[in-house]
Amino acid sequence: MTGIIAALGPFALIAAVSLYYSFKAGFDRVTLAMLGTALLLIQFHICTSDWAIFTVDSISHMTYVQFLLDNGRLPTPADGIGAAARHPPLYYILSAVLLGRARAMELPEPEQFARYLSVAIYATFLITGMHILRLLLQQGSVSYYCAVMLLLFWPIGITMAGRISCDVMLFAGQAGALYGLIRWLKAREAGNLSLAFWWAGVAVLGKNSGVVMIMLVTLALVFTLFEQRRNVGRVLRPQLIAACAFAWLCNSHTAHHGWIMDHVMEQYYQWEFLWNHINNFNLFVFLYDTRLGLAPESFWNMWLHTLLLGNSSLNWPYPNLIIVQKVVWMVMFVYAVAALLRSWKKVELLERSTLLLLGGFTAFMICAALYLLLRTTNMNYADARYAYPVVILFALMHGMAMKYQLQSGNVSLYRVGIFLSVAFCGLTATLFLTQHL
Repeated sequence: MTGIIAALGPFALIAAVSLYYSFKAGFDRVTLAMLGTALLLIQFHICTSDWAIFTVDSISHMTYVQFLLDNGRLPTPADGIGAAARHPPLYYILSAVLLGRARAMELPEPEQFARYLSVAIYATFLITGMHILRLLLQQGSVSYYCAVMLLLFWPIGITMAGRISCDVMLFAGQAGALYGLIRWLKAREAGNLSLAFWWAGVAVLGKNSGVVMIMLVTLALVFTLFEQRRNVGRVLRPQLIAACAFAWLCNSHTAHHGWIMDHVMEQYYQWEFLWNHINNFNLFVFLYDTRLGLAPESFWNMWLHTLLLGNSSLNWPYPNLIIVQKVVWMVMFVYAVAALLRSWKKVELLERSTLLLLGGFTAFMICAALYLLLRTTNMNYADARYAYPVVILFALMHGMAMKYQLQSGNVSLYRVGIFLSVAFCGLTATLFLTQHL
């Protein structure tokens, strides 16, 4: 009975809050039904898999969490807990609180209980992505629903939601900052940049590479100040200054391998902060001193395999299904790019600006990860997880492509877009529902 409560209690709370917030935010019933289905699939994955499965580094992250519980302080490089020690500690502190509470309650498999922190954060990513799609696609249209399906049923997202890893906090922060920037593109208001700065701060608290998003939002602020140089006082409102200061303060205290505190936890709750590091503005924060090397199969993994399924896909039991899904994805990519190039002159200014914003950010992150790929032969460190917001970009591209196919009278190609998105999401569901058969 205790095990059932441990499994269903956190999920029920996360699902209820997510669906209630989405309902209050104005999402329609079909969107809510798709979100609920995606959360159920995530729950099924958690209940049918071990916390350390489908990934190569969850053990390292759990070692970090366990170190906090056992020692009541942050690890240092001398403690030898692995690469996870490089990351900012916020995610691990929260995970340690959950894990410690689960053990205090003598719940079976307390590590499973700790996975729900990632589920809650990933639900935030999904809802933020839904907001972005609704800004640019008409809610209620088939193209909008197909885009939302792709966002909700991306395979690596479901595994990320069930992992003990700080990556998910980075993704949620990046998505929130991008949402604020897209709103800023639509209306040059200081409040939108404030929202982007708050979320960018969350991103860098999740992982050091969130500094890229802070710099992007800062660039948007500089552009706004130049554009409104005669009304600077109207732009630099207190809430914007506070949000900007928050983001850069978060970065300044996570730049040096995330060591922003000496002692964080005493009995899981008493925190003592020691802000003792300055920002070194290290843009490439995920570089490692390793051997040079680049193999063709590694390049394939980087650009297709890991972005679709992550390095977790090494353990999938049905490789043929994965091959089919890769083919479907490549066809969808060609479909979206061809349709948008053909209709580029018809694309609205906001849509163009958003595609350029998302595409530019994703390209930068992929180039940074490619730089790492060129320096290492260990593909565990070089994969497309660093550019995960590309999922939002791809979902938006596919929905816009369907929209313009319909507007151009290409009904057959419009229906092809529907078929491809349904097939892709169906394959995702099949992969997870059959993963232990």
